Amino acid sequence: MATKASSGAQHWRSAMAIWPLRLFLGVTFIWASLDKLGDPEFFNPAASGYLGKQLALAASVSPLGGLLTRLIVPNATVAGLLVMTGELLIGLAVLLGWFTRFSAALGLLINLTFYLTITWDVQPYYYGADLVFVFAWLTLLLAGPGPLSVDSWLAGRALAGGAAPASGTPAGAAPPAISRRHFNRIALSALGAGALGLLEIGVWGLRAPRATPAAPTLAAPTAPP
Repeated sequence: MATKASSGAQHWRSAMAIWPLRLFLGVTFIWASLDKLGDPEFFNPAASGYLGKQLALAASVSPLGGLLTRLIVPNATVAGLLVMTGELLIGLAVLLGWFTRFSAALGLLINLTFYLTITWDVQPYYYGADLVFVFAWLTLLLAGPGPLSVDSWLAGRALAGGAAPASGTPAGAAPPAISRRHFNRIALSALGAGALGLLEIGVWGLRAPRATPAAPTLAAPTAPP
């Protein structure tokens, strides 16, 4: 009995070892998304920090240069909005531990794309952060979310509740627990609404007129005393 309890505690500690990685990746992706949203140059074609200009520079050395030049750079604003929204949704999902492996696969894809484009020419390779993120996402993809996650909670409730009855709930019986499908439907609706709100804010920021700095005026020369 003691051996079984010790084995369970060891399994819990091992599973919890993934939590710092989830916390770091989730917070970082949320931060990256909000940072893009608040950057006045990211979506401004006239600014030096415009995403399209960054990608155009990266295309000259990237192995994906042809794809960048023909498809991504001409649609840099749309690509930026998609990446910004994806980072926010992935970050939230990873923090919650919900659809964790799927979210980790999408995060890996985003950082692998960044590595093959924006940071491809960083030398030596270990100076670039995107490659490190790729393997961090791969670790989460293989290990799963561990405990303290929505995925784990839903799996536990499914095991405890067993199969749903074929007919309606008998009179006097406790109401059935929320199903995984019902929970996912509600959560996806909430995240979808949040993503649409973020896109609306981003599009509003793109359409809002930007103030241009006024030309300096020269003071009229004064007569010598």
